Amino acid sequence: MIDNLAILIAENIPMRRPMATWLSILTLVSFFVGDVSTARAEKTVNPSGTWKWYRNLEGNEKEDQSVLKLKYSDGKLTGQYTRGIFKAKLKNGKLEGDQLSFEFGGEYGLLKVQAHFQGKVGENSIIGTVNLAVGDQAGELDWEAKRSLDHVDVHGKWKFQIETTEGRVIEPVLELTPHGKETLGLYTSPLFGQFAAQQFKIKGAEFSFYITGENDGQSFKVTYAGKPKGELVKGTLEIESGGESTTMKFTGKRMAEKKKKKGEPSPNS
Repeated sequence: MIDNLAILIAENIPMRRPMATWLSILTLVSFFVGDVSTARAEKTVNPSGTWKWYRNLEGNEKEDQSVLKLKYSDGKLTGQYTRGIFKAKLKNGKLEGDQLSFEFGGEYGLLKVQAHFQGKVGENSIIGTVNLAVGDQAGELDWEAKRSLDHVDVHGKWKFQIETTEGRVIEPVLELTPHGKETLGLYTSPLFGQFAAQQFKIKGAEFSFYITGENDGQSFKVTYAGKPKGELVKGTLEIESGGESTTMKFTGKRMAEKKKKKGEPSPNS
């Protein structure tokens, strides 16, 4: 049993350690690595990702949803705001510490729209005010957006990093592709090959999936839960085999798409 759990994590971890010792080591690694990664995350605020909030305007019974897509890279804040059929690219985006600001303009029907947002970015929320002008009406409103996740936000190839107790780093790859309104996943392990990412789901700002397989006659299941923020992701994986389980942390980054060279034929040509 110990051998099967260990080989899922690293090919050279010493085998046949007592289970209590094995789980104690994993707990210590998760404790120290987890604390370091959390401390680093708190120093740098990155608002990249999808943010959503609702507001009832003009006495409408139905609340309309506002969707804000942000990307912060190389010191630049860009993105797009969407509310119903209204869409606008952000202008003059700025991020200083945890203080964010941007503006946009456009037309909603026959009305001109101008908006200037500012807010404080937290781990899972942005709270602030917006100066909004629609036609000849203007005023200041409060806004509070919650971090969210859409299927399109996770599409692409992600390289995960899992650090073992002996300092080895395993880098499985998860490729996510659109399938109608859903997402299909292909998980490639450097130790065991490819697996279908089963039951890929998104809830709130987190995705989850699992893989199953067999090693040395012993079945196993590995369940991932991750929270992407722009091009980065972190989360946990639970390994189950032979009635035992253990949990580890992982981090990851979306892999850049390879740019096709000029004149290079497409795969379908």
